[in-house]
Amino acid sequence: MTLATRTLRLHLLSTLGAPFAGAKVTLQLSAYQADESDIVPLNWELTEDPLVPGDYVGPIWPNTRNDSGTHYDMLVQASGQQLLTELVTVTVAAGEAVLKSKINPPPYPPVYGAAKAVGDANVFADAAGESASRAIAAVATIDEIAEDYGTVAAAAASASESAVIAGSAKVGAVSAEEGAESAKSAAQAFAEAAQSAASIQKSVKTWPELSPIVGAAGQAAQVIADAGTHVDPVSGATVPNTGQYLWDVPASAWTWVRPDLVSTKADKVELAETSSDLAWAKNSLPLSRVAPGGLLPLVGVTNAALQVQAPAAYNILRRRLEVNGVPVLDAVGLTAEMANSLPTLYSTPLPATKIPLIGITDPAGNMQTPVTFDVVTGVVEVIGVPISGGEGTQDALPAAVASASASGLNVTVDCRITRLSGVSSTQATLALGSAGTPAVVDEAYTLKYSTALAWWQNPNAKLQYRFVRGVTVAEGGVPLVEGVAYAVMLEGGKLRGLVNTADRAVQVSYTGLQQRYDLICADGMTGALSVVQGVNRIYDAEEFMPQEPAGKIALFSVFVVGDQVLDILPVYAWQGTDFRGRSMARLQRHNRSVLAPAIAAAMRADDLTLVGYGDSITALGGAASHTAPNGPVRDNISFFTNYPADVILSIPTFDFGDGAGAVHVKLGWNWQLKSWLESACGSAVDYQNFGIGGSSSGTGQNGDRLNGLNPTRLGYALDAVEAAAATRRVVVVLAFGMNELGSTDTVANVVALVQAFKAVGAIPVVMGVPRPCSYGGFGDVPRWKFTNDSLYVAAISSGAAFVPFASYLDDAFLGYARMSPRSLCGAANINHPGPSEFGRLSQLLIDLFRN
Repeated sequence: MTLATRTLRLHLLSTLGAPFAGAKVTLQLSAYQADESDIVPLNWELTEDPLVPGDYVGPIWPNTRNDSGTHYDMLVQASGQQLLTELVTVTVAAGEAVLKSKINPPPYPPVYGAAKAVGDANVFADAAGESASRAIAAVATIDEIAEDYGTVAAAAASASESAVIAGSAKVGAVSAEEGAESAKSAAQAFAEAAQSAASIQKSVKTWPELSPIVGAAGQAAQVIADAGTHVDPVSGATVPNTGQYLWDVPASAWTWVRPDLVSTKADKVELAETSSDLAWAKNSLPLSRVAPGGLLPLVGVTNAALQVQAPAAYNILRRRLEVNGVPVLDAVGLTAEMANSLPTLYSTPLPATKIPLIGITDPAGNMQTPVTFDVVTGVVEVIGVPISGGEGTQDALPAAVASASASGLNVTVDCRITRLSGVSSTQATLALGSAGTPAVVDEAYTLKYSTALAWWQNPNAKLQYRFVRGVTVAEGGVPLVEGVAYAVMLEGGKLRGLVNTADRAVQVSYTGLQQRYDLICADGMTGALSVVQGVNRIYDAEEFMPQEPAGKIALFSVFVVGDQVLDILPVYAWQGTDFRGRSMARLQRHNRSVLAPAIAAAMRADDLTLVGYGDSITALGGAASHTAPNGPVRDNISFFTNYPADVILSIPTFDFGDGAGAVHVKLGWNWQLKSWLESACGSAVDYQNFGIGGSSSGTGQNGDRLNGLNPTRLGYALDAVEAAAATRRVVVVLAFGMNELGSTDTVANVVALVQAFKAVGAIPVVMGVPRPCSYGGFGDVPRWKFTNDSLYVAAISSGAAFVPFASYLDDAFLGYARMSPRSLCGAANINHPGPSEFGRLSQLLIDLFRN
């Protein structure tokens, strides 16, 4: 079929508002597209109207035709300079689409041909496979399939070619020709690598392993860890098993050539000299030690031809670490095989976060050639000096890597700070103060019989403190026996009656353990370590966490309970919502594609409607009405009544005009997104809260609370969205999952919800599930992870944006929230985030628009 297009007319104005002539205007789709059986071109160009100077006209594909959420990136350039970039959406309608834009004020950045090749390659490479599937599914005959598949194959080939050109472009290239020349050199280097692949030497541990292997003419090998001797099959001499060998064709055997020069450095004193030789790897190796095939020797001896003798090398062009030509580390990280086997092979006493990559070990398992991979920071190190980051780059800002351990209230910290001027290391033991251990005597308590082992299901009241020890219970002055009359939940501060009788009035005595968050910091210049102390609290220390002073780098958030450190949370790898060495680029591209129409509207300061549809974490309330949004019980201060009075009084409240008075709060993540859009973009955002506490994504209802797919509840929300979508962009934030942790129905349910809201014109966002409090017993970590995985699959497969809470609240990433799992969901000590946690989670939703 013929691709349907619409004429786009751009009125281009100068900074003073006059028509601007003589520009080049191009538009590029943000994602690869197929329209039924047609492949949509990636790039479109407008030509200047000869009759109307400053007007640029041309046909363009309406990118809302498939409701796929794509947009055009419009670039206006003149004289090799970039005058304007803008997001453009072209709708399906009759007549010309008219756009008026004004160029940016100077200075103007240059336009690089290589940069365009990068953009083209990224778009094609990400979506060529998906486009092929769409195209094949869209056509009806074998001939059409063959023709269309050929078009996609050509596009994929073009993408591959563009990727080679872009990926090999010289740093600072100012033209596509230079990038092409670099690509030619890269291809030649790869050809040389292929020709020399047969001569890569073998490396084994013992002579019995090497002896039966059949080699090839000129092939080298080495035995690295065999203390025995044998009779050389060629020379007849007795030779050490450890050493370097060559294959002798006439004798059809391996002949010993010389000792392994690395293993002769087994003495640690001598290794100090080797260390100083290796330390320059970070700066000089990429410039002066490039081996044939684009390989950068990391560890080992090289001959005059720079051939690597010890087969450990960094492939510059492919940006990966190789051993014997086998990739063991790429931009993502270690392969699963190496991550699992290397620690076992080497048995090296390294820190828990370090995996040994290459080197000789002595009988005690000490690393002689210390090349390691830090699994936390994603950095390869030689002698402790980082030579590559998660993407082969160095932080532009001072960056810290640290480890910490605690004994009582003492925390020992080992910190290394990398600056542009060099690397400095600091070690110190810091003494933290006690959070307080007050004695509580004869606290009145009603002891209820219960068989519930989960904290949240136990009907007994909380003690004053959430952490207690040394608990004794008496009834009328008579001591009761623990384990017979009662049980104690030391974390969470509850008792549980074990005798099936009426409620009993008892007196409880115990030691209360106050809690506090401290922040360990390093001075950005000197590396000196210090502690910023938080506030001692009975049970809500997460609302009083300290912040790092100016000039300091936050290293660890430390949870102090009573007179001991319970949790140390690494903070140093976080910069805002970014975790050093981890890329979220693919998810970010997906989210931008979905949200492009809403982002474009916000950038124009258009009015928006934001709809929250979920459970109590959306509602910030309980059994709310399903027929209308907002209302007296939603966004209600009562959501936070678990907190002490001083915290509740510090939360601003508002009168929404619904008759309930000033009882409403604006702490939910949708309120915080609304606030950001209005302040950063100037949009007026109408927020409609359709959340209902206690509900799930399923059909039916939980008591009087209708679930997400209940047709009655869903119908009212869809009607409201459809009405709003007639005049403005509508973003619907779906947030279910907390009340269905571990359910296998979540994927199908959320996909159905996304499709329903998209059908009435909404742009959907699926939220992950916050992590429940560790002692509340509401949901274990495996079920929490399972549901977050389910929500991710549902969002990606149905074309919704996704906010991945598990990527920020799992054990390895808790430094983002700076909270112990014991403090999460503090609004109920079960499954409701508190004010501080809402602030952290909201930033991840805001990032969808900010990034």
